[in-house]
Amino acid sequence: MTDRQIQEQTGFRPNPNETVPPQTANDAFEDLLRFMAAKQTRAQVIEELKAVDPSKIVFAVQGVKTGPPLTNLELMIGNTVEYCVREGLLRSPIQAVGAIEGVRQEVLDGGVFVGTEKFPKQL
Repeated sequence: MTDRQIQEQTGFRPNPNETVPPQTANDAFEDLLRFMAAKQTRAQVIEELKAVDPSKIVFAVQGVKTGPPLTNLELMIGNTVEYCVREGLLRSPIQAVGAIEGVRQEVLDGGVFVGTEKFPKQL
């Protein structure tokens, strides 16, 4: 499934040139879960996650406009992490890199991709 098809299904329209923090954590997590659910198979999710560069997430969180363009998934993870840092759930974007690596490894090991008490998501 292409990014365009996912955008049509989910209504998510990222601007690749800038990061805009979500208004609420719900927005960020819902966008991320909708995006991943639209991939339909765990194999597709794994392929997407393998391509995520945690250093690009830090750029997104810090609002750096230069550097390599972000994928939709990286932009959404960046927005989610940005909210978590702002709300004190993560201490820094660098801590988020460890969280992203942990999520990626958990998926590769066959675990849960992402979830909270409010938004559980099992792959």
